[in-house]
Amino acid sequence: MASDMNLPDSVERLLIAGLEAIIPHIMRQNHIPGLNLALARNGRMVWEQGFGLANLDSGRPMDAHMVTRAGSIAKLYTGVAVMQLVEQGVLGLYDPVNACLHDFQMTNPLGEREITVHDLLTHHSGLTGDAAGSDFKPPRPLGEHLRWQLNLPMLPGYSGTVLPLWGTKVGEKYEYSNLGFCALGYLIQNLNPQGLSFSDYIQTHIIDPLGMGSSQLPPLQDTQHLRLDINERLSTGYAMYGGIHVPTPTVHFATYPSGGLVTTPGDHIHLLLALQNGGSFAGHRLLNPETVRQMLTPQVSISGERAVGLAVHLNQLAVDESTFGHNGSHMYGWSATSIACPALDYALVVATNHWDMVSPAKHYIAGNQIGCYVTAWLRREKTSPHRPMPSASWPWKVSYLVGLSMIEQLVGILGPENPLEELAVAEMAAKGHDLAGEALWDPEGFRAGVRDMLSVEMTPSGIQSFLESERLGVGLEEMEAICTDLGVGAKRILPSFAF
Repeated sequence: MASDMNLPDSVERLLIAGLEAIIPHIMRQNHIPGLNLALARNGRMVWEQGFGLANLDSGRPMDAHMVTRAGSIAKLYTGVAVMQLVEQGVLGLYDPVNACLHDFQMTNPLGEREITVHDLLTHHSGLTGDAAGSDFKPPRPLGEHLRWQLNLPMLPGYSGTVLPLWGTKVGEKYEYSNLGFCALGYLIQNLNPQGLSFSDYIQTHIIDPLGMGSSQLPPLQDTQHLRLDINERLSTGYAMYGGIHVPTPTVHFATYPSGGLVTTPGDHIHLLLALQNGGSFAGHRLLNPETVRQMLTPQVSISGERAVGLAVHLNQLAVDESTFGHNGSHMYGWSATSIACPALDYALVVATNHWDMVSPAKHYIAGNQIGCYVTAWLRREKTSPHRPMPSASWPWKVSYLVGLSMIEQLVGILGPENPLEELAVAEMAAKGHDLAGEALWDPEGFRAGVRDMLSVEMTPSGIQSFLESERLGVGLEEMEAICTDLGVGAKRILPSFAF
């Protein structure tokens, strides 16, 4: 829980209580072994907690201080380091990369111009996507790997197949590239005035000043390079096939400036807060406000409401409401979500020790669901005071929503001339079954949902008014997670309500 020095206020306590209730169900729905998270508001940490298990064999709990392999979240650190050197005049944002490389060159053969630092920060160099130089053995040193990789006409893929190293002309298209951030890491290592290695620069100029005592960005995530206290708290990562979990072997990243971070949610949130606060945290300034503004300004569009800043991913949620951050995952066992929303004044980091092998799009599902919950909750806080989340059991809540939905569709959509008889309601309640084996059917919850919806004016506006009132028997922010157990999105279970 939150420390005594950062006790949340009454509003935040209600939010945290709701999260404590819903997170175990999000984990159950997505077969997640362990999860830990940190939440900040008003520029300070208000909550850290762990759920589930960090190791399934030993039964070690996942507490707030268990360390995760945070994968591509490392790109935020590399990006901040680049912008520190830009501020110092050591490096120019639009400098050609080759002007900074002396022992080899980085040239896109498709043209039509030289690659700049800005191109690498925005994934517009033309490099094809890659697997971060993954290997079971320690990789070559940073510069040696980069030189070797750039001299290959292709990237290795499946045995006997290859992927092109270059996919588009410079600046033509967004193409997420770990190798591009490897090049940025090499520039940091070569150009920083102190002559530090990349890892030592990140530790000295970002991690230590932010007070991140459980974090490192080492060249190798092993006992030789990780501090003992950090290594002892690393969670076990699992490759997930539905309910089956297989511990993943050690996979090293040669492009570690793009994905070698190990941290805790409570540590990493310090960097989000620094960026949210114009570049400073706890009295230490990482960057000037104008530099941070530039990093958080959309440079290129990715798709729809998604864009990329300088090493930062941006998402426009609504008018005057956007998020920034970066997700990360480490093959094949860990995933982490990292977001900040200045308009709602929160930052959130969620880490899990799982990788969905069947549905890779679900790597970040827990973090996304928790983030959506926090966003919806804080939006509603602006317009109406929150009440404690209804304390009924989860099966009761699931069945209650089924009752609401059944009446909306039986009465609202069909528009029958005669009322639904109580005997029919009793039979539905008594004979409902949960064939999925989750024990989610509760006859009394179903009857309560039926009863409440029958009292509502059966119009879209009447239903909307009810769902936004204190008469609703579940929390509105719980709806999406409840609907997940029903195998359908909230917008489909109650189609007349504008979620």
